[in-house]
Amino acid sequence: MSLDLKHIIICSALLFSMATANASTISIGDLTSYGVDGYSALPSKGTGSFSDVYNFTVPSLSGVGAAVTNLSHGSLWNIQDLSLTLKNSSNVVLATGTFSDGSYSLSQTLAQGGYSFTVAGIGSGSFGGKYAINAIAAPVPEPSAWAMMLGGLGLVGFMAYRRRHEF
Repeated sequence: MSLDLKHIIICSALLFSMATANASTISIGDLTSYGVDGYSALPSKGTGSFSDVYNFTVPSLSGVGAAVTNLSHGSLWNIQDLSLTLKNSSNVVLATGTFSDGSYSLSQTLAQGGYSFTVAGIGSGSFGGKYAINAIAAPVPEPSAWAMMLGGLGLVGFMAYRRRHEF
């Protein structure tokens, strides 16, 4: 009888440890390479707490944005205490997501280098939880590109002005 009780305790401890420690590290690579659609994923998490880290790089000064949404389905799938954090390669928090319309989102201008998004929460549904993450980055134009663009707009404006006043 004591052997059966011992097995039950061991199995319970293993199940508890699997349910409470749920973490993944995903390497996205160059976030700007995903274009206008950006990076998207729909991970499913078991019951208990989790912390997923999405590592990425930006090759030059870039505007970066991300959003994470709880894909709740009644009592079957749900995530409590969902959060989104942006960190640099030294693990320093640069921004935390703000809640709006059922999602946590953030945006930041980042210099060239390595960064990560951390999505954390507690899978509280019968089957755990699901969330959607979307991240996008767009290079910020260099000052010389801005100057060329303004010069081109000025030239187009001058040509339109000249045409109007020739007739």
